[in-house]
Amino acid sequence: MVKYSTSVIFISIALLVTTSEVEYGEFDLRVVSYEVCKAPKKINCCDVTAYTYDNIWIKYDVTTKENMTAIKALFVGSLNNKELIRFRVNDMCTHIFFKPLVLAAFNLTDSCGVFKGHHAFRIDVRATTRNLYGGKFMYGNWSYRVSFFNDKCNLHCGIMKLAVTPKKKIEALF
Repeated sequence: MVKYSTSVIFISIALLVTTSEVEYGEFDLRVVSYEVCKAPKKINCCDVTAYTYDNIWIKYDVTTKENMTAIKALFVGSLNNKELIRFRVNDMCTHIFFKPLVLAAFNLTDSCGVFKGHHAFRIDVRATTRNLYGGKFMYGNWSYRVSFFNDKCNLHCGIMKLAVTPKKKIEALF
């Protein structure tokens, strides 16, 4: 009972601090920049080119050198240079939100392996973010570092910077 009470108090305090210091609500966003970074494994299984356009899209051109299965991911999100989100997905193909993205991006069947070859796709960052966070989020300068890899090699690592503003009020925050 003490653990439960302590958890409830901690969560309540965290929510009070968060809501008093950070504005949140329905949002719009603009992709400010996207750059490729070094992923955690020594070997890269893919050559990836990525660029942004129209302030909401990221286009990927991926050449996979070998078949990849059991793709893992590490997401780190920072708001105004303070790390707030960190989570790891041990298998993208079993995750309720990420499985449809992986299947669509790489044109896969339910086997969910990324096969050797050329893959080109684009992601609507605004729509994906709204689907992930349910339409409301904290405003500010967000930076996401995302790494995709398996036990053997890297698929991709990218750093995306976003300007998240109240809906209907997009402006450069960086």
